[in-house]
Amino acid sequence: MKLFFRVLCGVLLLCVCITPCFAQGRVGKFGVGIKDIITEEEAFALVGRYWASDRLTLDGNFGFHYIDRDKEEDTKRFLIGVGINQYLFAPEKFSPFVGFDFLMRVDDKEKGETDTTAELDAKFGGEYFIVKNFSITGETLLRLRFGEEYEFGTGGRIGVIFYWN
Repeated sequence: MKLFFRVLCGVLLLCVCITPCFAQGRVGKFGVGIKDIITEEEAFALVGRYWASDRLTLDGNFGFHYIDRDKEEDTKRFLIGVGINQYLFAPEKFSPFVGFDFLMRVDDKEKGETDTTAELDAKFGGEYFIVKNFSITGETLLRLRFGEEYEFGTGGRIGVIFYWN
């Protein structure tokens, strides 16, 4: 995982250095992609992104992860949520953003137990458009989980999104 993160950072740095800013007119674009949480115990997410304006996007998230701890404690984790991103500048090749995600996480354990938690993520990230319809995205998170217990933490996500129209 460390090697993947290093390669991704190198690619992002290379892309920022060699390409000029260009993208305008993203209103009404819709994209789908995959985001992966950097920690092993979290669910990857399929994401749908809609550009409501040149600086505002709405996200839908659906994730799944199978956690194989041992025979008696295997867990299937489902994740569903919505998010909003406010881009800091007019659309460019690299566009930083701030935003929030609200997620519901359901852990279905082998013993028939179900654990449901809600999560509110404040995020700061960026989206880099390699070509007009394909981007790489990365975000850092401040995470607040609540359910039976409250948990505060940090994290990060990396992913890719493909746009059409």
